[in-house]
Amino acid sequence: MANECDILNRSLTLTLFYGVPILAMIVIGPLDLPRLTMGLVWAISLGVMGGACLWNAWHCGRVHCYFSGPFFLLVGLTALLHGFELLSLGNKGWLWLGGLLLLGGVALTVVPEKFWGRYRRHP
Repeated sequence: MANECDILNRSLTLTLFYGVPILAMIVIGPLDLPRLTMGLVWAISLGVMGGACLWNAWHCGRVHCYFSGPFFLLVGLTALLHGFELLSLGNKGWLWLGGLLLLGGVALTVVPEKFWGRYRRHP
């Protein structure tokens, strides 16, 4: 039953909620855009991804979504603060955020399900 409502098992929702946001962040990376624009694109993209993860955790109990959802939202908030220049991450801030996102995203997607399985049982 949990498998049926998992948005990660449907190509369309996977593409819309994860593929498009990731593509948006990758595409704007090499562009010479203002920091605020970068921050907004990253924050919106990560907000979509984090929100989708939290929805998925709530509705089907997908284990890694309990971890990756808040992580994406926190990185999105950090990107927004960096974009508004309220938090300085230096000249390579976007590179640091990208590395954190890549490593943390992969780790928080793979590791929790190795320990606790794919789905959490709802009471």
